Amino acid sequence: MIQQYPWHRQLAFFRRRLSAVALVLLISSAQVPGFNGSLPSIPAGAVASIRPDLLKKHLEFLASDELGGRYTLSNGNKIAARYLAAQLESFGYRGAAAPAGRSESAFFQKIEFSLTSLNAAESSLVLSSRERSATLRSGEGFRTLQAIDSEVAGELVFAGFGVVTADQRWNDYKGLDVKGKIVVTLQGFPPDLPSKRAALREFGAIPAAERGALAVLVLPGRQTSESWANSVGRREFERIEMVRGGHVGPRLPIPVLTLSPAAAAVLLAESGVTLGELHAPESGKAVPSLALKSVTATLRLETAVRQMESQNVVGILEGSDPLLKDEYVALSAHFDHLESRDGVVFNGADDNASGTGAILEMARALSMVRPRRSILVVLHTGEEMGLLGSRFFTDIEPLVPLKNIVADLNIDMIGRSRKSGDTKSDNAHLTDAQTVYVIGSGRISAQLREVNEQTAAELGQLTLDYTYEEEDLQNYYSRSDHYHYAKHGIPIAFFFTGEHEDYHKATDDVEKIDFQKLTLITRMIYATAWRVANLDERLKIDKAA
Repeated sequence: MIQQYPWHRQLAFFRRRLSAVALVLLISSAQVPGFNGSLPSIPAGAVASIRPDLLKKHLEFLASDELGGRYTLSNGNKIAARYLAAQLESFGYRGAAAPAGRSESAFFQKIEFSLTSLNAAESSLVLSSRERSATLRSGEGFRTLQAIDSEVAGELVFAGFGVVTADQRWNDYKGLDVKGKIVVTLQGFPPDLPSKRAALREFGAIPAAERGALAVLVLPGRQTSESWANSVGRREFERIEMVRGGHVGPRLPIPVLTLSPAAAAVLLAESGVTLGELHAPESGKAVPSLALKSVTATLRLETAVRQMESQNVVGILEGSDPLLKDEYVALSAHFDHLESRDGVVFNGADDNASGTGAILEMARALSMVRPRRSILVVLHTGEEMGLLGSRFFTDIEPLVPLKNIVADLNIDMIGRSRKSGDTKSDNAHLTDAQTVYVIGSGRISAQLREVNEQTAAELGQLTLDYTYEEEDLQNYYSRSDHYHYAKHGIPIAFFFTGEHEDYHKATDDVEKIDFQKLTLITRMIYATAWRVANLDERLKIDKAA
C-alpha cells in the first residue's frame, strides 16, 4: 500500500502556495551531509524551460497509432528511434556509437535478434488409442509455449498441475514414473498451493524434464478454452535470442504444448472424465485421476529461423570540465512497448512514452547550461522482452567504460495520477498528483538518495515515496533497466508512479497522462542529474547492489 504521511501533504500544500519568483529563489546551493561544501546551484531557467506542452508534443508522437506501439522488432520502433536521435542531435548531443560523427545513425546501437518460430505446415501432434487416431495441427489443435525442433513418441501419464515446490510440500510427481513418457498436466496452479510465486519456476517443462519426460501436453483451463476460437490464426510464440548475448528468458528443455478444447476432448475420450470436470477444482477437492495408459502421442515439431534487428539510442553531451568530462551521469528509459494484436494498438503512453519524453526534455535542459561531467542518454529497446537493451549496453557492448558512469537515473512510467475518490483495486498503488516512488536510490550510494531528497525538498510540490524501497513485493528493483547498471555497482535511482488499470492494455493513451505531474517529476530528476554531474567528487559507493 502507498504510505501516506500527513506532514508531507501539509508541506506540499505550503510549497504549492509559493509564487514562481519565490520558487526560483529556492533553487540555490544547499548543504547535504556527507559532501564537502554545498550542493551545486540549479539553473532556474533550465528548470522552468521544462513545460507540459513540450512533454505533450513528445508523447503525442511516440504514443500515436502510426507508431503501432513501438514493439521492439517493428518499424514503429525504428521510427521512434529516428525521432529520438534527431531530437538529441538538435540539442547538441553526439552519437555514442560513432564518437567522431554527428549523423543520426551514430546514435543507434544495433542489436541483432534471431527469432525461432514454429513451421506449422511441417509440425503435428498425433493422438492414438485403441479406438481412434487424430492428427492435430498448430493453431486449431495446439499452441507451443516455445518453438523447439523435436520428434518424440510415448505413452501419456497425468501429473495433475505438474507442480513441485522447492520444499517438496507439494509434489504432483510423487510416485509417478514419467521417464520416456509424455506428461499431461492441467493449466494453472492448484487452489490449495500456499504460494504461487514460489512455484513459478517449479512447474511445466522443468520438473518434467528433470524426471526424464519427453514433452508436456497442457489441458486448457476454462478461460483458455472459452477464448480459443478467437485466437486461431494468431502467430505462435517465438523464441527470441540476441545474436550476441544469448537467449531471452529460460530456454525450455522439452516441448510444452497447450491443447485446444477439441484436442483435449480427443485425449480424454477414453478416460471417463470431461474437460469441464477438470476445470478449476475447488479448494480442498482432489483433482480427478486420469487413466491415460491406452493413449499414445507422436509429436513432430519443426522450426524456422529469421533474423531481425532493433537498436538502443545513445547520445552524449560532453561535459564542460576537462578533468571530469570523461565521467558520465546516465539518464535512461525504455522506449519500446507491446506488439499490436488483432488490429488493436497498444500505444504505451505511460509505459513508457512518459519516461522517454521526460528524458528528451531533461536532455534539452541540460544542453542549455552544460554540467561539468558528461551526460549519457541511453534510450533502451527491448525492455518489454526482458530488459534486453540495457543488458546489451552493460554486459555485451558498453559504449563508454562502465567504471566511468557515476550514476544512472532511470525512468519507467511517471505519467499517471490516482484521482481523489478512486477506489478501483487496479489503481490502489498508483500515486497521487504530488507523489512519485523512488526505488534503489540508497542501495549503493546513500549520497545519491541525499542529493535527490534535498533537491526534491528545494523544488517543492513532490513527495518521494519509498514504499518499494522498504518492501518490494512486486520486485520492481529488477524489473526495469536500471537493474543492469546496478549489478555493475553503478549507483541508481528508479522513478515510477505505479501500475494502474491501463497497464499493458490498449487503453494506455495520451489523454490519461497528468502532464502537470509529469513536468514536476521531470524537473526534479533533471535537477538531481545536474547536481550529481557538478559535484566536485563522484558519489561515494557504500555497498554492492
